[in-house]
Amino acid sequence: MDLIDQIRTTREVDRLTPVSQSALTDISQLGTSVDPHRAIAVNSYEGRLAALLQEATNFDLIRTYQHDSGALTGSEIDVLAIELRRRGVKL
Repeated sequence: MDLIDQIRTTREVDRLTPVSQSALTDISQLGTSVDPHRAIAVNSYEGRLAALLQEATNFDLIRTYQHDSGALTGSEIDVLAIELRRRGVKL
């Protein structure tokens, strides 16, 4: 499975994972303007995505960035570019 497939699988698992009640309790201090379900989903997905990218090789990151062909969302491409820059890889 290449990196694009891993990212898509991670996104799909996150989409299908229900939000736990304990997580809702933990973010109760966010206020009324924040959608708690969205806040939890974004936080958990971004964490898993960042961990996935940190484990990838430079070669896989570059290949994924250059050959995306629309499989990734804009924010996923942004996170990929941030990881490449963090590693000192010039785009």
